[in-house]
This record gives sequence, C-alpha cells and structure tokens, in this order.
Amino acid sequence: MSGFDRVLWYVARIAACAALLSVAAFVVSELLTDRVAFLQTMWWIPRRWFALVSLVLCLVVVGLQRRSMFAWWLLAFAAFLSVRALLLDWGVPRERPASGLRLVHWNASWPSSNATHVSLDVLLATNADVIVLTDPGTIFRNDNDEAIRAAHYDIAHAGRFALLSRLRVMEAIPLLAHDACNISRFTLDFSGVPLVLEAVDLPSDVDLPRYTLAQTLANQLESLRATPPDIALGDFNITRGSASLGLLYPGFEESFAARGTGWGVSYPRHAPLIHIDLTLVGPRFVTLRSAIIDPGAGRHAMQVVDLAARESR
Repeated sequence: MSGFDRVLWYVARIAACAALLSVAAFVVSELLTDRVAFLQTMWWIPRRWFALVSLVLCLVVVGLQRRSMFAWWLLAFAAFLSVRALLLDWGVPRERPASGLRLVHWNASWPSSNATHVSLDVLLATNADVIVLTDPGTIFRNDNDEAIRAAHYDIAHAGRFALLSRLRVMEAIPLLAHDACNISRFTLDFSGVPLVLEAVDLPSDVDLPRYTLAQTLANQLESLRATPPDIALGDFNITRGSASLGLLYPGFEESFAARGTGWGVSYPRHAPLIHIDLTLVGPRFVTLRSAIIDPGAGRHAMQVVDLAARESR
C-alpha cells in the first residue's frame, strides 16, 4: 500500500467513525429528548441541521468507500432521518377553518413604542377570539387601548400576561411567579362552559435541566389548582417533542405537531432555529390548524391556533 493509499485509508476510517457517531447521537437524542440533563443540549440542536450534517458525513464516507454496503446503508438511514426532520418542521398548507376557536399567543418581550404599532396591527389582523401576550410592555399605551376595545376585546391581566378576549373573562389569576417560572390561569365563558387557559413562561437558562424543572412544576401546579387546564400556551423554552412537556401537561397534544402548516419554528424571529413557543391542547379540544407567523417586531414569532370542541366535531 502506497503512502497516499494509506492516508486515504485512515481518512476513510475517520470519516466513517464521524458519520456513525453523528447518526448514533441523533438517534439517541431523539429517543431521550431532554430526559437526561447532560444530553439535553444535544436534543436542542435544530433537528433538521443535525440530521443534514449527519447526511453530509455519510455522503463523504460513500465517496471514499463506494464498495462498502455498510456505508450505503448508513447513507440511506441518514437520508431517512433528514427527510423526517424536515417534515416534522414543516406542515402542509391548510385553509383557516370556517368555524372554531382561534387562539393567538405572542411573547412580546416588552416591545418598544415603534414596534408596538406594527405588532398590534398584525395581532388584530388575526381576528382571533383570544389573544395571550407575554410581557406586553407598551402595547396598551396611547391610542392602542381604544383600538383593542374597538375590535371587541376585553382586556385582563394576570402576572406577566395580558389577555385580549372576545369571550367573557370569568377569572384571571397568577398561579406561579418565582425563579423565572411564570404561569397564570384564565377562565373564559365558552358557549356557557368554562374554558381554562394556562399562560406559561419558563426560564431560558440553557443549563437548567428541563426534565427536573418539569417534575418540580408539575408537583407545584397539582397543589395550586383543582383541575388541569383545557389549553396551555406560551414560551416554554422547551422544544417541541420534549419528554418534559408530557410531565407538565400529561395527555396534551402539541398543536403544530397535530395540524401544523408552514414552518413550525418560532425563535429567534429573524432567523428561526427552534420551536419553543407552543400551544398544548387538552382532551376537550382538537386542533384544526396551527401556524407560526411573523409579528413584525420582537424576538419571538407569533403562534396562531384554530381549535374546536371535540364533542362538536
């Protein structure tokens, strides 16, 4: 074996190890999500980019070892993972349903006065039945309050959240407000039946183990409320599909995974990488359509979700 062939042999082996490790890491992160604290960061790597990097490494291996069946099978598996990751972030086009309950959530993050005018127009244009805002800042200043009420919304506040509702507001109370964990509860009159929303804003600290946090919060919430909500929505700072979401709201369905349309990535708004602004739907309701739209300001995209009462379908 010549010196060049020996170098090529070593390069091929190194590339094969890198490709295999990358694919294995992707699969492990998909299976464990955020259950294991020190592997949590691996799960947060944007799925489509993680899978595509694995695919590129496998292509390199096939280029170096075209006669290896193992290389070809690894490439096929990486291609499958890449397509799957892209499809999970993308929802097919769906028309807005003619009827149902339309919810909007936006983490406004204390918008400036100039940004408020742009975002308020986008908010009102959604023609939502209920709008939940995290840290609304200046949205209600100047003539904005009049514009909101002219669009037939009542305004309620609880903790860091504001609610704009065309349904009668029966209750607006903060449940949790400590250690950067904020959860408030809103009860609305939905055709004579109480509809309970929980607005959620959780810590953004990347070193905080989400599974442990979710276990703690679930225990606290159980002692603070008699029944779980119908819908939980907000900036969870937990990515879609994470095991920790099932601890917080067991049996709930993430709206975009159920009936998403367009790109399901919400943060950061200018160059979206991850989906952390979520709507979790309890068993009383079913998702008809879920979309992420650009509010024109702020760091987070806006989520727009159409729901229907399950018994009415």
